[in-house]
Amino acid sequence: MNELAQAATAEDLRRFFIERANSGDVEGLVALYEPDAVLALPDGGTAIGADAIREFYDELLANKPTFAPGTPRP
Repeated sequence: MNELAQAATAEDLRRFFIERANSGDVEGLVALYEPDAVLALPDGGTAIGADAIREFYDELLANKPTFAPGTPRP
């Protein structure tokens, strides 16, 4: 069983995201999405599909930001 199959709650996914982002694991982040997922971007645009999502995270993580748990939004 892989790690994604073990993600039973939104909290699990949030933890996986933070761990992967902080380690610079772009492929691990992309694996959290369905192949045809649509990611809403901060600038109002969208990244459609795994390749576009990968490109977004490649650029985002290039500066090595640090992510921390915050208050979940509905």
